[in-house]
Amino acid sequence: MLSSNYSVVPENERKRRTALLLIDLINDFKFEGGDRVADAVTEALPRIEALLKRARQSNAAVIYANDNIGRWRSRFDEVIDHCLRSGSKGKQIVETLLPSKTDYLILKPGHTGFHATPLEILLRELGTENLILAGQLVNSCVFFTAHDAHMRGFELTIASDGVAGLDAEDIPGILEQMEKLFDARILQCEEIRFDE
Repeated sequence: MLSSNYSVVPENERKRRTALLLIDLINDFKFEGGDRVADAVTEALPRIEALLKRARQSNAAVIYANDNIGRWRSRFDEVIDHCLRSGSKGKQIVETLLPSKTDYLILKPGHTGFHATPLEILLRELGTENLILAGQLVNSCVFFTAHDAHMRGFELTIASDGVAGLDAEDIPGILEQMEKLFDARILQCEEIRFDE
């Protein structure tokens, strides 16, 4: 536990019971099957964008938990710049979902947003109890982040039409697993409400 005279977030940003966690949406989609995933995220983009706007308007915390996409010497802003370059498959997605100055940015080295990152410390400092997950890949990074969030006692909501995977036909079964195994609520983006 952090000492009482040190905090990772300012006092006025605490008590944010709900956080929207966007997983691996700042991406160049340069991986096997990346074209399919980029197409799926692009199709879901209006719904994710609307969810993001509602989160910001409600004063919920917005956190980007993002793979470093193999750029081990990069900062988050450098990953964004890389994905915004001409010819990047993720350019339109990143332009649409560009982090704001009030959002939190976390680079993760693997599949989960929790392992070897400050995500849990940040969530505890914010007073977060409910996590809303959207992003890609639903069968790996979203799934493992949901698992780790559940193991840490967070309530979970998965945006069922705000996630993407390599194979669209697998998504319903993966969502069902998260509902059963992690007690996750499975809701469409427009059904999700923020309690702030």
